[in-house]
Amino acid sequence: MAQAQLAAQKVTELLDAGARPEETAVVLADEKLLVPLLYSMPMQKHKVNVTMGYPMRATVVFDFVLSYLELVRKARQREGHLVFHVYDLRPFLSNAYTSIFQPEIYKQLNQWFIQEKRTRVTKDELLDRLSSSELKSLLSSELDWKSIFESLKSYLTTVFYHFKETESGPTDQEFIYFFLKSLNQLNDYLKGRQDFSLKLIRKIIQEHFRAVKIPFEGEPVQGVQIMGFLETRTLDFKHVIIVSANEGKLPTARNLNSYVPYGLRRVFALPTFEEQDAIYAYHFKRLIQRSEDIHFIYDNTTQGDSTGEKSRFILQQLKRYKNVSNYSIETKNYEGYVPDVQQDVKVEMPKSAEVRQLMKRFTVEAGEEESKFLSPTSLTNYITCPLKFYLKNVASFKELEDVEEDIDARNLGIVVHEVLEFLYTPWIGKEIGSEQIKLLKAQVEKQLIDSLHRNKIVQENQQLTGRDLVTKEVMEQLIQKVLDLDMADAPFKVVGLEQEGYEERVSIPEVGTVRISGTIDRVDEKDGVLRITDYKTGKVEFAKKGRTYTTDEEVQEALFVDPKYKSGFQANLYAVLVRPHVSQEIKVGITTMKSLSQGTQWLKNGQTLSDNEIEAFGARLNGLVNEIFNPEIPFVQTDDLERCGYCEFAKICKRV
Repeated sequence: MAQAQLAAQKVTELLDAGARPEETAVVLADEKLLVPLLYSMPMQKHKVNVTMGYPMRATVVFDFVLSYLELVRKARQREGHLVFHVYDLRPFLSNAYTSIFQPEIYKQLNQWFIQEKRTRVTKDELLDRLSSSELKSLLSSELDWKSIFESLKSYLTTVFYHFKETESGPTDQEFIYFFLKSLNQLNDYLKGRQDFSLKLIRKIIQEHFRAVKIPFEGEPVQGVQIMGFLETRTLDFKHVIIVSANEGKLPTARNLNSYVPYGLRRVFALPTFEEQDAIYAYHFKRLIQRSEDIHFIYDNTTQGDSTGEKSRFILQQLKRYKNVSNYSIETKNYEGYVPDVQQDVKVEMPKSAEVRQLMKRFTVEAGEEESKFLSPTSLTNYITCPLKFYLKNVASFKELEDVEEDIDARNLGIVVHEVLEFLYTPWIGKEIGSEQIKLLKAQVEKQLIDSLHRNKIVQENQQLTGRDLVTKEVMEQLIQKVLDLDMADAPFKVVGLEQEGYEERVSIPEVGTVRISGTIDRVDEKDGVLRITDYKTGKVEFAKKGRTYTTDEEVQEALFVDPKYKSGFQANLYAVLVRPHVSQEIKVGITTMKSLSQGTQWLKNGQTLSDNEIEAFGARLNGLVNEIFNPEIPFVQTDDLERCGYCEFAKICKRV
């Protein structure tokens, strides 16, 4: 891109200095720079004539055909239905030629994929959601290459006539015309031959059109000439600008697609890269022999396919004309545009009147319809990074949703929680023993399948295979192990599951009464002690008295400053929420799916929490909430960069 911009700049300088456009040529050793160069050329002031062809592989029609072939190639028959994969549908639906007859098609269908959590769609379902008869006809094609060719030709012909009424029509029509012309030639060649697979047909089309170029029409004796290197044969120009004059581009890299090795080719006088180099060398010297000034532009970086070396042809000219009196050689270094990216950008959000108004949603005064509450997760977001709390919980920024190919960790947690809730719900308010839990174990598989369907993680008619099947088996084993733990612990009384309604309130002057609440996974009672259990599917770390923390106060302080102890923070918060509503002693624990062999890990080594400890945590919680609502304290980034590793807002903070 930078080379194209510099070439255009040089053209402008030459023409402004009095050079005639017809005597000026821009020669592209790398033809991929044609489009960037055309965008950079001063066409408003000077005419430009393009002598080289535009590569078919860079057109929308080529992308459209490849995406369509990829879609139908990967379609599968399942239970009498043709099924498309969403990840193959998206490139096809997002192509400009697909949306011509149904402009909102990608937005509408992608929204449906996400809402329904669909990874696969049957052809009938897809056709039902299409209003375009042209698209319906294209997607109803039989899955053999001859039918596919006919459907493509029919659809592209319709698109061709559609472009008659648009401003960009002539260009698109030209592209479609040349594509259909080449496709017909290919079709004639393949007729009568074997029945090719769609995979092979896609490969043939890809390779066939890779070398096809669409010629530009114009007045060849007017304007600045833009051409490829081999188009310069027998032509003379006073002013020559050679772009991408790197080794490997000028001459082209040594690449002969042949099974015959170089040694044999040399012995039997077959063409080798040496002949190719000789052709380039001849045309290069022929091009510059009558030029008055020559500009070589090359890239000295080693990114991508650039070697960073100037062409050997440049080195030869430097050596040849170094001491010749009537030749002058000038070397300049140009730096492309580099964005001014600061490594450490301070991002913060002051608590303006607008922000404070948003935060009032967490108060009782907001009213029942508008009122929200601070959840344990939102509070741990603040501990992790105040700015993250603002973006996620105040400004309500959300990650773009997408469908997941496999059952991910989040869905695993949702399903495990839900199955355990369904199993134990009939026992709320009752005591359950080991024999009853044994009966529950027999229901696990059915409840698990129902939950997967209910949450649209697995479709009703979808057969589990591969990773999904393994993940389903893992979930079933996890639930069975939880029930095994409960059997060993029985009998106990089930008090509540996914308990809501417990609430703590903090009064803040000039703000209102802030609500704190959450959902408790499980509450049960055993031996007169109320037990609060939080299920976790991820890694859990505990702040314990020992070398790092020597007092209970230090342990509690760690919960409010270090997010790696967020599970302990949430567990203690549940105790604060429940305490005003019960008279029993309270015990809080965490059941970690990754370490079920250890059983439920109870805080304080299984001891009950004293009222003083719960009150102390509540007082510290009160201070945290006051800090959140303090108008003098802005929402700032965390100083701990490790916390930014998996943050969805890291790009906003320029931490990635």
